Amino acid sequence: MTDLLYLVFAVYYLVRICIDCLTLLHTMNPSTIVFAKGVADVGIGLILFWKPVLLYESSATKALSALTGLGMTNSSIAPGFNHSIACLVASVGLGSVVAARSGPAALPAILAMTSACTVLSLITCAFAPVAWGVGSATLLLGGLVNAIFSLGLYLAEPRLLRF
Repeated sequence: MTDLLYLVFAVYYLVRICIDCLTLLHTMNPSTIVFAKGVADVGIGLILFWKPVLLYESSATKALSALTGLGMTNSSIAPGFNHSIACLVASVGLGSVVAARSGPAALPAILAMTSACTVLSLITCAFAPVAWGVGSATLLLGGLVNAIFSLGLYLAEPRLLRF
């Protein structure tokens, strides 16, 4: 019973934090949001270079794994692949920083890219068979973070969806 109570409180506070973040993002300049996300992605890329276990076995990832039944990512199995993910995340972050400094015309590409990553991550976690081994709590966490960013960026500037 105590574990269930802790889980309920954790979910409640997570939802509150998400709502607060979206409210804050709604009031910000879209370029500032993209710049901040880019800097955060570069930071995440550096953590993945240095010590991927900090992200792959974080308390948030463990909580998502316990809640959803998705597996945990083992960073020691394929260090070369993990390094390529670190390169990709840092590169996308740098691209976001450049896009934020380039003006409003560059922002729809960032929203499209992040939204695509969100949709693909969440679909993979929801529908890929466990035997494939592609859905993980780490992928779900990344998808949720990108969903919050995409929604916040859209709320800050709904015109970004016009193609």
